[in-house]
Parts: sequence; structure tokens; C-alpha cells
Amino acid sequence: MSSEDEITPFEAEIGRRLTALPRGKHLPPSELVVLAAEGARSPQYEAGMEHIVTCAECRALLRQFQEMERGQSGARPMQSSPFFGVQRRWVMAGSLAALGILLLVGRFVIAPARTVATLQDAGGTVRLTAGETLSGLPNLEPAQKTLIVAALRTGHLPTPAVLADLRAPTGSGLQAAAFTVTGPVATVVASAQPEFTWKMPAGAVACRILVDNLTDPQKSVKSKPIKEEHWKPKKPLLPGQTYRWQVLALDKTGKEIARAPQVMGTARFKVLEKASAAVLERAQTTLGRSHLAMGVLYTQAGMLDDAEREFQALNRTNENSDLARNLLESVRAMRS
Repeated sequence: MSSEDEITPFEAEIGRRLTALPRGKHLPPSELVVLAAEGARSPQYEAGMEHIVTCAECRALLRQFQEMERGQSGARPMQSSPFFGVQRRWVMAGSLAALGILLLVGRFVIAPARTVATLQDAGGTVRLTAGETLSGLPNLEPAQKTLIVAALRTGHLPTPAVLADLRAPTGSGLQAAAFTVTGPVATVVASAQPEFTWKMPAGAVACRILVDNLTDPQKSVKSKPIKEEHWKPKKPLLPGQTYRWQVLALDKTGKEIARAPQVMGTARFKVLEKASAAVLERAQTTLGRSHLAMGVLYTQAGMLDDAEREFQALNRTNENSDLARNLLESVRAMRS
């Protein structure tokens, strides 16, 4: 091998570092060379620099490539180095060929910092990259981050297992009754004294509400006749317990004229456990400004009413976002 063909110790070290980089975690060497040679003129400049500022390994290699490009490194001057020809594009090809990088196709993933999802939220921009780097939501716990990253990546929210016991039995739809109960239905509630709501049917002047504890029927509640279309129990319900409820519509003589739902057990809900409530209260303190974060966490807890309100607010901030719209529809679909 002639002296002109010899690889300098500096170039050998660059090659060693490139081949040692973990698979799929760094910019490909070809992109590093282009960034060093063309700077802001590179088509990949913005995405590449997003990764560079967070990756010490790629940042160090970029600096060394830049030094080689300027002819200021310890290697031979660019004019005589076999890695840098007269044409700038041959600089990249020559470097990669001499270092054997072309034989390592598949070890590197192009643009791991490419943005794959963005939403306006929490007073700023929430961004997810292809490498699953999440920015714009500080103070996330690892489990919270995992849930939010999955939601941003897929535009879908998994149905929590708790809802399986809260859905109406097959064939007993809520709309079959003469009037409608509106909530809480097929959801988890944080309050032990939730507000029950319904639409009064024609001819009714009052209603009576029945609330059964599915675990302990002796803990059931029955209201006095009321004329409003909403009611809260005076005595708190039990955390962690599942309930079913029904509204009896009464005429002016106190006679029942209709009930909704027609089948007791169709309208169900659960009161959130104390431990889960404490976790969500802490999250509200640190993440309360984020409709995305709270919507995801409420969904995980089965609190569909609260999750839907958060995603509705997120959609108002991101009117043209398919991602925000898909997340909202994902929550709404869980009730069926």
C-alpha cells in the first residue's frame, strides 16, 4: 500500500467510532459528512441538528468531520488525503468507502430525530421524533411518558380493562327507554358524590333516582322525588366500588310513568380508588396545563368524561390536526 493509500490514525479512529455506535440510535455517517460539508445548505440540516444537540456522540463526530472539511485536523491536508477529492460530493463518497461504512448498510437509521407528531399544548409545542424523543412536556414520570409517546405515535388510545364491567349488556341499549340518562354512564368518576343527569320525559313532574352498589346491595341509595334534571347523593359513595343506576319518572300524583334505562344495570359507573385518585391529583399539579397528558392519564384510569373534556380542549387548540381529532374519537368509541 502506498503512502497515498494509507489511512491516517485519525481516520481510523473515526471509522472505529462509527462502527461502534449502537444500531438505530445515531445519524448515518453519510448525513454527518453532508452536514459537515454543507452546513445550513444541507436538506437535512434542521432534522439533523435537532438530533445533534441531544446526542454527544454524533456531535463529537460532526465536529471532527468539520475539522477535516476545513483541513484543520491532525490528518493530512484535504488536498492530499484519499478521503477528500477535488469535488465536495466525492469527499463524502471517498470517506465512507475508505472507512468501510458502505459495508455496514443497515447499522444506522436515517434521521432518528425526524418529527413524526406535533401538537400545540401546555402553552407551547409538544413534539415527538422518530426516535421517540418527546419534548414540550417536562416532569413526566417514565410510565406517563410511555403512554403519551404511544398515543402520539399511533393516534389511538387503548381501552382500559375497567370499562369491560361498565358497558351496557348486549341488547340493552340506553336509547330504548322513553327518556335518556346522560351520566355518569360507562365511566369512572373521581368524586364520591358524582352528579347524575338525565332528560325528563313528557308528562313527568318529578323523578326518583335509584343507585345500587353491585358488590354490596345493602349500600344502595334511593332519592326522594326531585323536580330537577340533576342530583348528587348527600352521602358519599364508596371508592373502588361499581354502581348501577336508574331514574323513575313520576307524574303529578307520584305514579311512575317511565324509567330509564328500562333494564336496571344498563347505566353503570365506578368510583375511582383512593390510590388512583392520589396519583391523578399529583399529575394534575405538574401536568394540569397539558390537555394531552391529562387526557391520556384520564383515559388510562377509565375516566372517559374527564378524558373527553381534555381532548375536546386539545382539538380547539389544534383545529386542523388529524392526530388531535383521532385521539378524541378514540375515547368516544370506548363507550360502545
